[in-house]
Amino acid sequence: MVLLTRGFPHGKSERSFIQPELNALDHNFHLSAIISYDGKLEVDATGIPEFTELISFANSNDEPSKKEIGKLFKPFLMWWTFNTFFKSLLGLRFSEFKQIVSQMLVYLRMASFIHAYVKENKVDVLYSYWFDHWSVAMSLYKRLYNSEIFLVSRVHRFEIDLKTTRFSYFPFERINIRCINRISFISEKWKNIFMRRNPDAHEDQCKVHYLGTESSSVRSPVPQNNEQYHILSISGHIPVKNMDLQLKLLKDSGLKIHWHHFGAKTEDKRLEQATKGSNVEYNSYGFVDIAYLKKWMQSNPIHYLLSSSKIEGIPVSMMEAASMGIPIVAMDVGGVSEIVNSKTGILMSYDWPEDQIQEVFKKALTQYSFDYSRRDQIIDFQHTYFDAGKNHNQFFKDILHMMNS
Repeated sequence: MVLLTRGFPHGKSERSFIQPELNALDHNFHLSAIISYDGKLEVDATGIPEFTELISFANSNDEPSKKEIGKLFKPFLMWWTFNTFFKSLLGLRFSEFKQIVSQMLVYLRMASFIHAYVKENKVDVLYSYWFDHWSVAMSLYKRLYNSEIFLVSRVHRFEIDLKTTRFSYFPFERINIRCINRISFISEKWKNIFMRRNPDAHEDQCKVHYLGTESSSVRSPVPQNNEQYHILSISGHIPVKNMDLQLKLLKDSGLKIHWHHFGAKTEDKRLEQATKGSNVEYNSYGFVDIAYLKKWMQSNPIHYLLSSSKIEGIPVSMMEAASMGIPIVAMDVGGVSEIVNSKTGILMSYDWPEDQIQEVFKKALTQYSFDYSRRDQIIDFQHTYFDAGKNHNQFFKDILHMMNS
């Protein structure tokens, strides 16, 4: 098997997603290579099987010539235009059409890059961790070079949420559906959205395989008093995370709160200024590795993990918190309701008036009831549905079963 990634093992952005499943992958398959699209950041080979080759598309000099790409481009453009987006072609502005054609050329280069590797190595399965660049490239590779190759792609929220595309649709989605054998969703909610939009995708092809985190034998300590409430957040400071809602909920509660934030520090000065002299004490720890975060959660009493995102898949941060027995307060968006329920925390809705959201949040603190017994229920829930070892092993066994059936 070859694993295709955006940047991993370069940098940290994908590590919390991908590293937990590498052992299960190599146990069920031989992981011959990890091919990343980008390669600007330093490589961290932690957790990668010993004999796995690490390759970067961006850093490679083995690119096909323009003449070779030209030979592929003309027949593919004809096929793709008539089979995939002919109905939408007339509705596109010329600038949009240029962007799509430009992207097609990149995907064809990536497909040729895959072909060059597979020619020299025995590869039965290509596995794209994301349902975008590499999934399209491997679909083209299958169409143009090797119809027998088995293709697998995970699907998160970002790659199929129409709010993330500059067009009104995903131009290459249908070629993925036609070529990829196993399309694996991280959420029931997003699978259902995808299936409604793509009636040509079928149930045998599309399955849900939850991600997960390592189950813990140590729970986070229960807060022993409510003189100060400890709130944890784990996210970037991008608009979709809606950190301003967290700030408003915490300040408007009127309660004494210590806000612990892990993730991007880009908004720290603004948040520090906004909470200065208020009932909220803000501390930012920046990006840390999973081991540090786990150790921190094991040592610090936390009332809730708070999420105010406007849209989500199923956040790994929620799985990490649940593995320690930390309850979650979150907005009911995307697949969040698949992990946050009456056992694991409290859901709030963007359909509610602001004062109702504030009231429910404040009540969650002042009537706090997550004692050791209830926290054990959270840990049991995480172990049942979001245990990395079980989920990843089942994911790869499912692929083997599909290949052999």
